[in-house]
Amino acid sequence: MKRRNKIRCLSYFILVFVAMFCLLKTNNFPPEEALLVIESDTIAIDRDSLHKLKIKAYIQNNSQHRLLSIVKISDGSLYNRRTPAIEWLLSDIDNNTRNIFAWFPGCSQVNPCYKREVINIKPDEFIVLTNAWPISSSFIDFHLGVNRVKLVYTNIPKRISRSDFWHSIRCAWFFRNTSKVKLTSNELKIIVT
Repeated sequence: MKRRNKIRCLSYFILVFVAMFCLLKTNNFPPEEALLVIESDTIAIDRDSLHKLKIKAYIQNNSQHRLLSIVKISDGSLYNRRTPAIEWLLSDIDNNTRNIFAWFPGCSQVNPCYKREVINIKPDEFIVLTNAWPISSSFIDFHLGVNRVKLVYTNIPKRISRSDFWHSIRCAWFFRNTSKVKLTSNELKIIVT
């Protein structure tokens, strides 16, 4: 009986060790070999139509031979509660930059992660980012005139959140082989009239 318990404990220890070893391997992707692009340079929109604002962005792999493996934007990305983290940076008239959505904590739960959320981008190919811009932008405090906006996409494969530990462990396991990368887009000018 004692021998069986020792074998069981040893097997659990080995399983945990193998899992941690898998999580320690990091696939760093050079940011200069990838490109995050917002499709337009300038968008002119009426203040009453801000809720209809649509922004299209894509990630391109400019590498000659490396595969770029990233995670789709999903629930919790906008509020930095899972990988990838998405930040929309707004520069005001005085050149102060702030994350537009940093004040919004999101809901208490984040939807589960799935393996199918991993996207592999081959060299010289690109993918369109879906869900990058929130559904409604009517609550964003854009001022009249020119608003300068940039998108930052950060994929950290082994990101563990203290707020939702078991969910984070599941995500870290599914996304462990994706590329660690931080990309900043070109600047978009949103002219509000």
